[in-house]
Amino acid sequence: ARIGGDEFVLIMDKLNEAHVLQPILERLLADVTRDFQFEGITIKLNASAGIATFPDHASSADALLVAADLALYRAKDLNGTSYVRYEPHMGAEFIEHRSLMRPIEADSSSLSEIGVRHAI
Repeated sequence: ARIGGDEFVLIMDKLNEAHVLQPILERLLADVTRDFQFEGITIKLNASAGIATFPDHASSADALLVAADLALYRAKDLNGTSYVRYEPHMGAEFIEHRSLMRPIEADSSSLSEIGVRHAI
């Protein structure tokens, strides 16, 4: 299901074991990132995936999406095509990051002076 501009959710049943999930993810990412031609230009794409499994990483659908989103942002930090499985410390790291950014975001004048509009 598409949940945002370039974000999709894939829900799969009974695939919380890494040895079963890994080949499926690798094939999906390979298919999504396959080069294609558009008006004579080769287009290359990257894709990132965040993985969270129920009940290992969350006890509700909303919490599962949050866990997958945290893993997705970690995968995006790696640059290129990659996937990351959620780990509990990711939530704490995100909270720490946000608390460090709040004073900077609150001082919007200093952000505009250096040309930064959004800091996350």
